[in-house]
Amino acid sequence: MKLINPEDIRFVMAPIDSIFVGDPVHYEWIAFRGDINRIPRIEAERVRHAHWIDLKEDHVSCDSAFYFTCSECKHSFSDDTPYCPHCGAKMDEAEDETD
Repeated sequence: MKLINPEDIRFVMAPIDSIFVGDPVHYEWIAFRGDINRIPRIEAERVRHAHWIDLKEDHVSCDSAFYFTCSECKHSFSDDTPYCPHCGAKMDEAEDETD
């Protein structure tokens, strides 16, 4: 799903709206503007990107149940899933050499 900002639609419509003033089509534009105002709004957050830090390379023995740490929230997990179960970061970021 793509998010649409109704304010952007109104900005594009403003010059067109003045063309139809007095024309029967003008009432269709008024109805369309009403439809735009009724579009439900949602709260959206930007996607956070991170990568898994492989803890197995840092330990001589893998006695721990946690093998991966999220580079964003630093929580450790046993699986390397596409998203961090704790912070929701998408694990598509290139790994840093400094980790």
